Amino acid sequence: MTPAARPDDILATFSTVNAARSRLNGFANELLGSVVLFSCALGLVHSPLTANEPGVAHVAIGFLVWGLVAGLGGPTGPALNPARDLGPRLVHALLPLKHKGGSDWRYSWVPVAAPILGGLIGVGGWKLLLG
Repeated sequence: MTPAARPDDILATFSTVNAARSRLNGFANELLGSVVLFSCALGLVHSPLTANEPGVAHVAIGFLVWGLVAGLGGPTGPALNPARDLGPRLVHALLPLKHKGGSDWRYSWVPVAAPILGGLIGVGGWKLLLG
């Protein structure tokens, strides 16, 4: 006999969840991850080491995302992208799943706003310093 699925586990299969129960912690986590992602991705794409082989930069960006998810994934399961959370959260809200619980709309703004702000900071900082 399998144990009954918890509503938080069902939501986590669709979108990010707030494991620490703190919107401030989630926002800081998403913001930091997004700043690192955007600034490092620009650095990898514009590096002289990848100028002749852009595919290498793309593989490196994949490893960068993997490292960010592994390193920052505990508190939020980082979205790092507004579409990674908002679309699946909408699907979760609309699907008639058994025992699904709420879609945690009080937290839903965090994985949308923090990556947008993180992108602005990461790209703006990179352009200011190196662009």
